[in-house]
Amino acid sequence: TEIEVDGRRVTLVDTAGLRRRSKVAGSVDHYAQLRSERAIERADVAIIVCDAHEGVRSEDLKVGEVAMKAGCATMIVMNKWDITESDIDDTRARVAQKLRLRPEVVTCSAMSGRNVAGLISRAVALADRAAQRIPTPQLNRFLSEVQTTTPPPSRRGRRLKLLYGAQTGVSPPHFSVQVNDRRLIVRNWAYHLENRLRDQWGLDGVPLVIDYIPRKGRDD
Repeated sequence: TEIEVDGRRVTLVDTAGLRRRSKVAGSVDHYAQLRSERAIERADVAIIVCDAHEGVRSEDLKVGEVAMKAGCATMIVMNKWDITESDIDDTRARVAQKLRLRPEVVTCSAMSGRNVAGLISRAVALADRAAQRIPTPQLNRFLSEVQTTTPPPSRRGRRLKLLYGAQTGVSPPHFSVQVNDRRLIVRNWAYHLENRLRDQWGLDGVPLVIDYIPRKGRDD
């Protein structure tokens, strides 16, 4: 289905939900699963619609994981307008804990149509953020600040240094960061850097690809 949002053409693709592999039985379910995964691979944004009565299920989180691996930006929609703010906060906390790309959680009502138009506008804005380019000077000032406020890990008296960074791609954002020694990188600190990038440039729900490149000829 094609619609127009703020003068831009947007293609909507409705897919069957993804199930756990162990629950996929029969050729119909199998091919529906494949079509859904391929649609995600081609999409700019995946909108994961959840029944607010059931909450975010493991199958919904699986869709988020598939989208992240495909480089697709993601948002989660609770299909019930009168869900309490406390329930929304609990859902956001669970999603942030389970999904590395920290997708936004919003509400709408498919029955009444409330907030559906706003939802599509949010998805378009999310695609735009995934396609933005961060100027290299801004990125390197940011890397310097991160190292000052949260020092990188060290081992045997040798500390990881982020020497220079540049964005090399968009949708999803792709960064190359020169470092003194890749062996000093630990997963928790790498995740911390990703989340700081998301906080700085509004990239919640956007997969980030960071390549750590050892600088040749340096032994810092």
